[in-house]
Amino acid sequence: MRCFIFGTGRCGTVAIAQAFKNAINYTVANESLCSLLEYPDNHIEVNPQLRLRMDELVQKYPDAIFVWLKRNTKAVEKSYANLDNKMWIEAWWSFNNKIRPTENTAAAVIAVRNIEKMCEDAWKTIKNKKCRSIKMDIDFIKNDFINLWNTLGCEGDLKSAINSLKVPVNTTAERNKY
Repeated sequence: MRCFIFGTGRCGTVAIAQAFKNAINYTVANESLCSLLEYPDNHIEVNPQLRLRMDELVQKYPDAIFVWLKRNTKAVEKSYANLDNKMWIEAWWSFNNKIRPTENTAAAVIAVRNIEKMCEDAWKTIKNKKCRSIKMDIDFIKNDFINLWNTLGCEGDLKSAINSLKVPVNTTAERNKY
């Protein structure tokens, strides 16, 4: 069984990956670089960027479980506006070759809107192919996490996994220290 977790970024993917490391019968990777989309069995891949290659993923792994990890849009926008001392938003606009608003908050709002649209498109692909899928909200994660843990048949320390989700990781403030 394989599980692919995607989202907008700044939505809790690092926390989810750390929590799933408490499962002893799965390998877990967060944003592994796998351009060939080769993932072993009993693997959970947590990577916001998977949304960009969903057509290939559902074709290659139709029996996988696909998870859209969501977070409050305003919180994502705020995080992107300040991420890595505002360097991320500059890089996003440069990469997408669009005219960037001069104000970081406006730039983040537009960027997140585009990224959320990509997630919606990925979700439609998953649904159209009738793959198993779950939407999870990081702000209300406990029950959804337990459901996914059980659906995957994870073995290990569920209590520690749930407790790890209560501790913020990869925060904007934490990343901006460097």
